[in-house]
Amino acid sequence: AALCLALGFILLSLLTTRLRWLGLVPFAAGILIASFPQRPDIYIDANGRDAAVRGTDGRLGLIGTRFSGFAASSWLAADGDLRAARDKSTTEYVRCDKAGCTAPLPDGRMFALSWTYAALREDCSRAAIVVTRLIAPPSCHATAYVIDADDLVKTGAIALTIGKDGVISLEAARGT
Repeated sequence: AALCLALGFILLSLLTTRLRWLGLVPFAAGILIASFPQRPDIYIDANGRDAAVRGTDGRLGLIGTRFSGFAASSWLAADGDLRAARDKSTTEYVRCDKAGCTAPLPDGRMFALSWTYAALREDCSRAAIVVTRLIAPPSCHATAYVIDADDLVKTGAIALTIGKDGVISLEAARGT
């Protein structure tokens, strides 16, 4: 979007003939592209203890016991959400206990943060996406989309997008 807007602005500004009006085409394309941003459905922090998940209502819910106010505020701001990180509505559909947290995904499936091996075994059989700071066993990878300690070390913070067909695409916030 930014490239289209810049190209359109350059053409409109630098050309002095009627050709300058051709700059309206990339400029309009840039505005159109910027109007429909692709927003991730899940944000996961680099240590795997906190996340933000888009719920069935389309809004982000914050998951974790001690989520970073800065990270949570950044996730909400990037999503265009004006709520504060400590707003009670950011955790209304999130369920947490001492072993981890769960939340519904936009498509109705379940997302889980697992902090113990006992919770990991249960979450692998029930959740579509499992995030853990532990090393997940191969059986877990066979039943769920898993991001474990090995993945977090390689990628750091992660953003996931769930396509209309249920396919999950991953975007690392920083490379290895």
